[in-house]
Amino acid sequence: MENEEKSEFIKCPFCGKLNYSSLVRCTCGYYFKEESYKSYRKNQDDIEDYNRKTDKMLKHFSMERFLLKTGIIGGILIMLVSCTWFYLAYESNRFYIYPPILFVIGLIALMKGIISRIKKKKTDL
Repeated sequence: MENEEKSEFIKCPFCGKLNYSSLVRCTCGYYFKEESYKSYRKNQDDIEDYNRKTDKMLKHFSMERFLLKTGIIGGILIMLVSCTWFYLAYESNRFYIYPPILFVIGLIALMKGIISRIKKKKTDL
């Protein structure tokens, strides 16, 4: 009977706490097996690499991400600016690709603003 109870728990050599034998890591952070620590470390390194890469990618679109958060009035203003830019370019026989993109960003910002306003009204009721 005593042997069964001892096999269920492992004493942490670092902090002395009793932990279930099925656990890979103690609550203090000590890993009971070296290979589990290595796999954990590899996963953490992969996550950090991914975060660094996405942060670099997102810096290129910081203005667009900001514009998406402007709401209803911001979305309307963005669409007006893009239409004006497109019209002026059209009158001077030029075509820029960014005004249609800016118009879509303004439309998305407008829709997000409307949706957030609807959600806010529902929570206020």
